[in-house]
Amino acid sequence: MVAPIVANLVNGTLERWELWLPRNKCSSCHRSSTCYPQGVYPHRQYQLDVISGVGAAIVLGKQSVAKVCEEQGVSVSSGRRWTSWLAELAVPGDLRALAAKLDPRAAVGSGMSVLFEARASRPTHQRAALVQSALEQAGAALARLGIATWARTGLGRVLGWQFDAHRVLVRLVVPPTKLSPALELAQAASGP
Repeated sequence: MVAPIVANLVNGTLERWELWLPRNKCSSCHRSSTCYPQGVYPHRQYQLDVISGVGAAIVLGKQSVAKVCEEQGVSVSSGRRWTSWLAELAVPGDLRALAAKLDPRAAVGSGMSVLFEARASRPTHQRAALVQSALEQAGAALARLGIATWARTGLGRVLGWQFDAHRVLVRLVVPPTKLSPALELAQAASGP
């Protein structure tokens, strides 16, 4: 059995719990695999909405990384690793171009993006904040189209959509090596 940590909004309160997932084993080749339901990102103990929440608390909060991680129930090394990974995940302009392409009527590059940029103190935190802001905008555009509505955050919606629609899995322990065809298309449309 595999037990990823998922975040769920219950009666207005964010709760975290383990979701036990069954594994199966092929009788011919003896390889095992996990049965992932929709909304659970493969090969992750902490799901994308949890990672996004911890990352936002680190880059936008006024507390130390150690205090944020203690309150969020994760290790300091995980919090720092996730923040660095978020900073390198994508080019914020490419994500905003995707959001504008998905929903041309949306006000892309305004609102929370100004707050994200102003609040972050370190260069890595500032970059992670800009990426998260752009992910929120792209995720909101997907949600308005009725896509990836099972996720609560932009990170969950965008990467969940990539996996569901294009079978592109972005590993969280290494820098991303490939964007989905849809993100590559948005990148090409935005120019050099």
